Amino acid sequence: MQVFRIMKYPNMMRSVFWLFIFVGIGCNNKEEIRCSTFLQDYSRFLEKDNTIDTMTLINILTKTLMYDSNCIDAYLERADIYYIKDSTLIDALNDYKKVISINAENVYANYRVGCVFFECESYDTAMYYFKRSIDLKTYKGTIINYNKTDFGVDNYKSKYDVDFNLLKYKIGQSQYYSADFVSSIANFSFCISNKYNLDKSFLYRGAAYLELNKSDSACLDFIESNKLGSKDAAIYLKKYCQKF
Repeated sequence: MQVFRIMKYPNMMRSVFWLFIFVGIGCNNKEEIRCSTFLQDYSRFLEKDNTIDTMTLINILTKTLMYDSNCIDAYLERADIYYIKDSTLIDALNDYKKVISINAENVYANYRVGCVFFECESYDTAMYYFKRSIDLKTYKGTIINYNKTDFGVDNYKSKYDVDFNLLKYKIGQSQYYSADFVSSIANFSFCISNKYNLDKSFLYRGAAYLELNKSDSACLDFIESNKLGSKDAAIYLKKYCQKF
């Protein structure tokens, strides 16, 4: 059965120009002061020149990591730059995994490792890391979104958190591309019930229904996705939903 290749790229990207406003988190012991100083300087540097090219940023971060090998934020920033470049996914993966080696409970790093494997079409491995991210957000059976407004910007959990809905969405995408359409429908239904990324969630769920030969359900989802502005949904409606 042919799986429709609809947009698979993650819809949440940390900005390459994320300004580090946090001090000290992610650095250990004697590294802490130097790491904190760098993050403050790096933030001011980006504020002054937001046209700087990515290779210059990578070089700055690389020099920093020569002296502060446990500075998690520098690894994450460099990894995100590598990730955006696409041609350097392996470098991004290495940096994200380095963060995990420093702190295995970093939700963001685990999520981004999943994203790299997703881009490489290793969907089972991607799902492993997305699900691990959910496990790391689970406390006494309850999944927690560590919202900064609730927990404070200095809270470690909120700083490196990833929204639960996004993780469910990414698992749904991975299941869809693995041809596990029933499971993907369940995850996209969860996203729809939480009004998360509705145009794409309806689109993916509709495509999954179509793969299961449930054309009526598929077309109803394509209609909803199209209402929300999805051009892909309009194409599917024209091709598969003439009676609607």
